[in-house]
Amino acid sequence: MKKISSLLFSIICLFSINSFAQEYEEEGGLFNTNTSFTIEVDELFQDELNEEFILKYVCVFIEHPDISKLALSLRSPDGTELKLTEGQAFGDLFDGTCFEDDAQGTIPEGEAPYDGEFVPQFDPLFTFSNGQSGIGEWQLIIEYLEGADEGELIEWRLGFETVIDGEVVVESSNLPLIFFDTNGEDIVDEPSILAQVKVIDNGAGNINYVDDSPTFEGHVTIEFRGASSLSFPKKSYGFETSDAIGNDIDTTFLGLPSEEDWILHSSWTDKTHLRNALAMKIAREMDNYASKTRHCEVFVNDEYIGLYVLMEKIKRDKNRVDIAKLNADENDGDNVTGGYIVKLDWNEDAGWESEYNTVVGDNLYIQYVYPKGDEITPQQETYIQNYFKDFEDALFDADYTNDQGKHYTEYMDTRSFVEQFIVNELAKDVDGYKLSTFIHKDKDSKGGKLTAGPIWDYDIAWYNSDYCAGGDFTGWNYNENDCEDLELMPRWWNRLMADPVFVEALCQRWSYLRENTLSTIHLMNYIDTQAAFLEEAQTRNFQRWNILEEYTWGHPVEPPGSYAGEVENLKWWLENRLAWMDNNLTGNCQAVATTAIGVSAIVEIYPNPITNLLTVELTNKAPLGNIEFAIYDLVGKQLFVEKITNNSSKFVHQLDSKKLSKGMYIVKLSNQDFALSKKIVKE
Repeated sequence: MKKISSLLFSIICLFSINSFAQEYEEEGGLFNTNTSFTIEVDELFQDELNEEFILKYVCVFIEHPDISKLALSLRSPDGTELKLTEGQAFGDLFDGTCFEDDAQGTIPEGEAPYDGEFVPQFDPLFTFSNGQSGIGEWQLIIEYLEGADEGELIEWRLGFETVIDGEVVVESSNLPLIFFDTNGEDIVDEPSILAQVKVIDNGAGNINYVDDSPTFEGHVTIEFRGASSLSFPKKSYGFETSDAIGNDIDTTFLGLPSEEDWILHSSWTDKTHLRNALAMKIAREMDNYASKTRHCEVFVNDEYIGLYVLMEKIKRDKNRVDIAKLNADENDGDNVTGGYIVKLDWNEDAGWESEYNTVVGDNLYIQYVYPKGDEITPQQETYIQNYFKDFEDALFDADYTNDQGKHYTEYMDTRSFVEQFIVNELAKDVDGYKLSTFIHKDKDSKGGKLTAGPIWDYDIAWYNSDYCAGGDFTGWNYNENDCEDLELMPRWWNRLMADPVFVEALCQRWSYLRENTLSTIHLMNYIDTQAAFLEEAQTRNFQRWNILEEYTWGHPVEPPGSYAGEVENLKWWLENRLAWMDNNLTGNCQAVATTAIGVSAIVEIYPNPITNLLTVELTNKAPLGNIEFAIYDLVGKQLFVEKITNNSSKFVHQLDSKKLSKGMYIVKLSNQDFALSKKIVKE
């Protein structure tokens, strides 16, 4: 998710479930005469101030020798002005004084240093709810009633709030029902709190009634989750299943494989509630791990809060990212080679700087996920950093080969990078490649190369972004240059897309997937089926959160005003995106011939051009059987053939190419099920 970079944009997290607040803060300065200070409000959940969206509070921190000599007023963008207080204050400090309509008294009724909430002394803040836009300049006006002593406005804040009136009565659902009971405590960003959880899930095709006996009861520790999504009124949650005192317990939840870490995604920006599930489904159908998802309806303290997507949190686990456990005493030999999970994201967690720059010239920052930054040993840090360095040295070399004579494909699993490219580009994910981007590596003894994935966070993809060209179905996302966060964008993809070896693998994989997983009919049927499945729940969700006709952050077009319209927009865009990629991927494909290749077959031939040793790798979903490996010249004469017995799903073969003259050749791999040909160049 893109971070909102506006003026100290922050969120108030302690609030009733029926409301949310959005805050702007600014420093002030010295004053010794009548003075005004400005906060520029440039983004709000909704523009218009009215009965549903109000200025909730204004807070000030002022030092002055005698605050009784001051009057404070607030002026809105349309010029509406009201007086907050005028004299009748004592002391030298307004110590975080907040003016709110629902406070208990005015400044004259309070006590210095006025570090609480007070009603505006003359008119309510609701005066500003006159239909004006809250976007624009807000001014705090400080006037002298007498004297001219110097004072200082340390800082001041404005808070806007929406009160949601959408009380929804739920009797039953075709989706699972999840109930959290926090025992009166507020759920906040951090720390998590202990709560009880109850689930009613009577199985596929059955109706779940709110008064049914629970199919699961237990405890969780729960908190809000997200970065900029914390600003959304409908929060996402992270929770861990636990015992009665908060100790984590692995649990099967809504039929998903047993674990302890779970996420409930609110899909606030995605009014279809389908985008994350769509991306995960595609990745899983490519035979990759991606978070399993279940749609459900959620209640907190018996209050309905809407339609959610239950997701598995990314972590090392046999049912999730299935790589070797890396213990603190595994610091040499094969032990230290895996497993690792790292990510590219906002630079907030422990990690290291690559020696290579991002797209805009900063050093790429890579962060530890597993082991965590405070758990990884120095030897493990050295190993994984050096492995990435060797990979990047090869990738950024003119011949794609590092000083050790190794091609970049010897360090990375080409298939996984091909498929991450396909998902990112098909979704036109504006955060793709640079945020929420995970890479993992198993031990060398388990074939451990850098493997792209798991994919994550696609709610602002699929025609759901108004920046970084996210609203266009044309153009490549990997080299989009009209973005604000390119300091995070690795140059890996530019290099990969300049390499014919990678482009060939990409084109072949795309061509095959378009016949099944990515066929237009298959994708449209999935969207239609899921939208119909969510029809009842989405109706309740948008009764609770009445936003179908409102702009929500990131949308590239005017809202259609209905759930059906949101789904149709997604389908229209996706059909056009598929067609655009068909036309623009196949034009670069250098494959000579491909027939009936297995669903996950990826071929790697390196180095290309070759000077000495040629390596051929072929990976398929099913066992490959006996392989015929042959080389032809461009007129079709067979120069070399070898039949190799192979009973696994992976074929690796090396050939000394010294006997080949300089020029271009065709390498052909075949068995009883497929034939695959590729061009190579001998230098």
